[in-house]
Amino acid sequence: MKNTGFSVRFNPPPNWPQPPAGWTPPPGWKPDPEWPPAPPDWPFWVPSGEAVHARRRGHRKLVIGLVAGGLAVVLLLVAGFAALVVLAPDPELPAGYTASDVCWADDGDADADGAPVVEVPCWDDHDYVSGEKAASQDDCPQDADGYLEESDGTVTCLEPPR
Repeated sequence: MKNTGFSVRFNPPPNWPQPPAGWTPPPGWKPDPEWPPAPPDWPFWVPSGEAVHARRRGHRKLVIGLVAGGLAVVLLLVAGFAALVVLAPDPELPAGYTASDVCWADDGDADADGAPVVEVPCWDDHDYVSGEKAASQDDCPQDADGYLEESDGTVTCLEPPR
């Protein structure tokens, strides 16, 4: 047996009788010829339980460290991306528009309510801007390009782009 720098123990094959705890074969010992042969490449000497547990603890710490490091990297990437999204300035609004304006584009395809418009950012191409709210379409200004019916029964008058 070669001295490897850590403690080892005798490891009998599974088809041999188990020796008493702590038993080590004396020099010149040979197994009983009645016993079946050991499986091919069977390791008769393995690290002792204490050495195995110490190695497992080391591996466990390594795995935990790698997982924690990986999670930290993922969290930093997510936080960085979130900061870019939150802090990135919106494109500039065209002259005459405010952040509270709502713009609409005619998509030519009527939705379930029959409205052929979709809400778009005011810096994109658009056909209408939300104007004043009115009790009915008859109350919209004469220069209104149309109206949107709201769920509360009122209408939003649509103005031409500014």
